[in-house]
Amino acid sequence: MLKKIIKPGLIAGVLLIILSITGIYATTLFPGIALEYFNPAFNNEPGKIMLYYIHPFIIGMALS
Repeated sequence: MLKKIIKPGLIAGVLLIILSITGIYATTLFPGIALEYFNPAFNNEPGKIMLYYIHPFIIGMALS
């Protein structure tokens, strides 16, 4: 039972984080969109960066 939730959840988390990182690099193709996110409202505090890498796995677990 637990294997049927954990394994697909981790796979979904890895896929989501790959899509997220790909999306970040894709914004370099559209500099207008990238400039919107280079303002002080989107600051990089250590706690927020950790949440960026953890949230795809939480979503993956919830979806599985």
